This record gives sequence, structure tokens and C-alpha cells, in this order.
Amino acid sequence: MGTRAKIKVTYNDKELIAKYYPMDGHVENWSTQLTAILKSIEPKSILKLKLFLNFFTEYEYIEEDFLSYLCEVQILKETNEYNIILTGFKGEAIFEGNLDEFEDRFC
Repeated sequence: MGTRAKIKVTYNDKELIAKYYPMDGHVENWSTQLTAILKSIEPKSILKLKLFLNFFTEYEYIEEDFLSYLCEVQILKETNEYNIILTGFKGEAIFEGNLDEFEDRFC
């Protein structure tokens, strides 16, 4: 079985969009691209595009308990910033912090 990962963007504990990597989901394979994308768009812009993104994004439910990595990008309502939580297999905590801290550690 390959290294599986899921990246999800949430707001108020609701999943807005997600991307699943069934193979080669190591953090170093997607962290640079994720960081570049998040730096190019403000969190509130994602919220404005939520319906558009959901319409065009194919989403397949993936059981999160068996992922190698789960990356949750939270949009913080109070500060309009990103908080990133990265966990490993069975929810093992790997990282939690802002976008700059994520970039420093993984890119």
C-alpha cells in the first residue's frame, strides 16, 4: 500500500474542499505546491468561491483513520488566516501552526 494523504480545507469545522493522494502522499511531495497556492489566495476568497469549488471538485469520501497523512487547512474566522494541522497514521500529531511555519518546516 502506498503512502496516502488527504488535504482538506475547513471552516467552522465544516469541510469545504479536499484532495486525496492514494499514492506517494509524503508531505514533501505536496507541501511546496500547497504553500504556494495558499499564499496566492486570501482565506476569505476561498469562502467566496466555496460553491464554485464544490461544484467543479470531484469528491470521494475517504476513511481518514487509515491515511498516512491528513492535512487540515483551517480558515480562522477571527483572524482570516490559515491554521494547518498535519497528523500521521492513526491521528499521530506531526504539526500545527500557521502557513509560514508550515512552509519553514516542510518546503
